[in-house]
Amino acid sequence: MPSSVHDGSGARVERMAASGDGTHVATIDADGDVAMWNTGGTEAIAFDPGGGLLAAGGQDRVVRVYRLEDGFGQIAALPGPTGDTHFVAFSPSGDRVVAAGNDGAVYS
Repeated sequence: MPSSVHDGSGARVERMAASGDGTHVATIDADGDVAMWNTGGTEAIAFDPGGGLLAAGGQDRVVRVYRLEDGFGQIAALPGPTGDTHFVAFSPSGDRVVAAGNDGAVYS
């Protein structure tokens, strides 16, 4: 897993903060540049046990999996709940992602 996170400008992100309603994240990088990010309806995120993958789900009925060491490249788009995704998690071994949402079902 990388030891730093980048905001796309090439400079290391030094600080970040989320808005109270969870719709935006602001970052400041090592060069002092501030960036604002829209969460785009993301409601649930989880790291895998090894810390190298991130799963995210939200209002678009898709659970996306990202590999952090690839510069946060998306490696999978999995079908999620028929409504908003409110929960995502990895299995203890990290080889499975589960999601749950408004429809009351669990997807894996």
